[in-house]
Amino acid sequence: MTVNMQFEDIQELEAAFRANVLFKFGGSEDADVFLGSPVMSQALNRMLDAIQAYWLESGNSRRAEGWRDLYVLSKDKRHVDLITSYAPRHPKWASMTRREQLDWLQVIASPYRVDEAGAAFFEQILAKLTDP
Repeated sequence: MTVNMQFEDIQELEAAFRANVLFKFGGSEDADVFLGSPVMSQALNRMLDAIQAYWLESGNSRRAEGWRDLYVLSKDKRHVDLITSYAPRHPKWASMTRREQLDWLQVIASPYRVDEAGAAFFEQILAKLTDP
């Protein structure tokens, strides 16, 4: 079942989104479970998509692009250590395929999207995690 929620204005959605991103990557014990949560990952991705869609529909493609460009992992590496240390905590990490490991890293990194440079960046993270 789909659940819909309405915000009074775009600033409320942007604030809620930013607060959730700050919480997710804040490093607190309370946020720990959400860092690897596929549900949280999907929610953040949907919120970011909604923000971008709002600005596109409002005729402000520049602002929509600004939001898209802000959340690109290869451009914002502040969370690399957190992502790198969290990834191997997956109970099946050692037996995952490379594709599954990349998918898991994307869950952890969301809402930051992976461009080509980001994919190469994830490969570097995987190399760090698998090299003795």
